[in-house]
Amino acid sequence: CSAQTCQCQDDASGHWNGTYCAECSLGWQGESCTKVRRLDVFPCQAHLVTTVAAHGYVVVNEDGEYSGLQLCRWELRPPPQMQGHGALSVELTVLALGTELNQDILDVYAGAPGQGIPDWSLSGPALPRNPMRRWGTDRVAIHFRSAERDTS
Repeated sequence: CSAQTCQCQDDASGHWNGTYCAECSLGWQGESCTKVRRLDVFPCQAHLVTTVAAHGYVVVNEDGEYSGLQLCRWELRPPPQMQGHGALSVELTVLALGTELNQDILDVYAGAPGQGIPDWSLSGPALPRNPMRRWGTDRVAIHFRSAERDTS
């Protein structure tokens, strides 16, 4: 395939990526790209400053369920040895999203501490059309908030 026409396989038989579909997608490994690759997982906390040297997952929790009135905040920044050495950027790819539309919201802010109008706001049961964003900044704040659940 060429860079213009290549559609990489992404199913139970393999999760491939790259210009010529010759490397495993993020989160996958093995000869057939079918084994889950254990990456760093950063779970929900009231506020978590995370230095990210490579790839990792930011998750509300690891079983996919979360309670109402949840508030999670992460600040992603490069490790100290990379800070102060020229222009940096932060790239964020949303691999999965399953929230209640307009009730549970994931906001992403370029820079810290994550105030004002978000640069990217996600809500709903499906991934956005373009699930990857890149910011020319040395840190990104991510806020997740869930609405109160109706128990009636």
